[in-house]
Amino acid sequence: MQEIVDRAKRGDLQAYGTLVERYERTVFAAVFSIMGDSHAAEDVTQEVFIQGYRKLASLRDTSRFAHWLLSVARREAVRAASRAHRRRHLPIPETIDPPAENSNGSLLEEDKANLLRHVQDLPAHERLVVSLRYFDGHTMREIAEITGRPVGTVTKRLSRAIDRLRNSLKLEGR
Repeated sequence: MQEIVDRAKRGDLQAYGTLVERYERTVFAAVFSIMGDSHAAEDVTQEVFIQGYRKLASLRDTSRFAHWLLSVARREAVRAASRAHRRRHLPIPETIDPPAENSNGSLLEEDKANLLRHVQDLPAHERLVVSLRYFDGHTMREIAEITGRPVGTVTKRLSRAIDRLRNSLKLEGR
């Protein structure tokens, strides 16, 4: 992967395209964990890759590309969320209504929506590891590399997040 980053850093657009394909879901998961809105997260994800290409020359250690890119993603997501918050004229609803029931197993869709709401209530660092692990399918070692944290820290954060989710779902009576 480092060779591809080096080629992209020298201006190889095809190599950068390979990096985009490799990290698009990871960046989206990180951005979504901050923003909580998939449409806005898609827009910010595109902006992250544009900014990433423009700032690629500032990356000193190409072996840290994933960590660097996620730093750019988090920074852009926070900026976008802050801008969106300032533009809002209506109060943010406290809860999101689950999808209406239909004949195609809507209870499952309702449960998914409910679980997603609980994930969104987690602290940002726990939301990120849950998103990377369960929504994006990364291994613990990959998550550690992406976030720049030791595997033990990632494991502990995921464990705490799962405990929080269990407790909040129990309190809700599910």
